Amino acid sequence: MSTELFQLRKNNFQPNSLTLSRQEWGLNERKILSVVLNQLDHVGKYEGQSTHSFKIPIIDVVKHVQYKYIKECLENLQQKKVQYHSEVKNQLLSIVLFPDIRYNINNNGMLELLVTRSSLDFLLNLGQEYTKYNIDIFLQFQSVYSQRMYEIVMMELRNSNRKTFVIEVAELQKIFNTNYAYADFKKRVLEKARADIYEKADIVINYEPHQKKGKSVISLAFAITTVRDVKYNSVEEELDGFRSANPNMVRLIAQGILETEYTFNQEQMKMILSNEDLLEKFAEVNSKIDNGIILIKSSKTQYMAKSLGFNKTYKSTNK
Repeated sequence: MSTELFQLRKNNFQPNSLTLSRQEWGLNERKILSVVLNQLDHVGKYEGQSTHSFKIPIIDVVKHVQYKYIKECLENLQQKKVQYHSEVKNQLLSIVLFPDIRYNINNNGMLELLVTRSSLDFLLNLGQEYTKYNIDIFLQFQSVYSQRMYEIVMMELRNSNRKTFVIEVAELQKIFNTNYAYADFKKRVLEKARADIYEKADIVINYEPHQKKGKSVISLAFAITTVRDVKYNSVEEELDGFRSANPNMVRLIAQGILETEYTFNQEQMKMILSNEDLLEKFAEVNSKIDNGIILIKSSKTQYMAKSLGFNKTYKSTNK
């Protein structure tokens, strides 16, 4: 494979059994794993194959993992197992995904990771429930806890768009491969992952105890909100205020915005202020611009004119 032809797809797709599995790999091993998963073909490419070798240019790996760590990461990927629950067999199973790994053989500049048929079946078993996530975001995380929490959140959002869910603390401890007491688990794992995901993925994670046994927290209730959701909520609140406010006050506020932030001529301003439909449309579009839902690349006035259905050759008055 030529390194010039290698490129990452936008999204990764992995079975939920992998998302919910217990893994002993660290941050860098999981980055390499994510690059391998990104190269999976889910449309029958491997039919009839007992094994398959994934070839990844080393030059592309070092973009995300420092060169000095790569060999150690490969050893860990080869030696450590994935433990997962099989609903079909109702058993706890374990699997070695990459029994054979080769590094820069004959100076070919490649990592070669061999998977067996059972590993392929495991990785390709998407069924109706799978985890879809943006690999560019995933590769930015510098904590394995952020990686795992991001996968869980994306799994829940993918499956029936669940923005609220409950999960047992013991299950989370297993997924994160930790045994912290709850106070430390919250501080060292959940809070750090929460802040990291907000910064890099624009996703707001809130959680609270759902079930307790005495003072022990047994399960947590999560609520997921994207920054886009927050922005749309702000727009809806502003429009609700617009619809319930005194019409004269609405026109005065709209006139002030038109005069200071736009360059419509007097005739066009009069049209907007005197037409209820145009005025509400103006309020909606202006709110979306202010809240960052609509990003203006050219003229704010030109964009608004097009949104309101004005002739593209309208005359503007520079303020």
